[in-house]
Amino acid sequence: MFIAGQLSEGAHGTDFGLSPRERQVIALLVAGYTCKESGRKIGIREPTVRKRLRDLITKLGVANRLELVLFALHHRLVDPA
Repeated sequence: MFIAGQLSEGAHGTDFGLSPRERQVIALLVAGYTCKESGRKIGIREPTVRKRLRDLITKLGVANRLELVLFALHHRLVDPA
């Protein structure tokens, strides 16, 4: 199912160990959806989306959601179109 943004493998062929669900959450964040909207779109609760984002921030070594978005765009984890 196409949710938001095209998911890709990354600029250098790495997916940074991200699960398909983590990649969905990143794509929705990049597309500008709130945690509540993201949860509704993929069928999980808002607190779960928030936890996934916190975990992603830690996993990828970024400081906040903005850096997460920039990281995803820089490494071509999502297509901004």
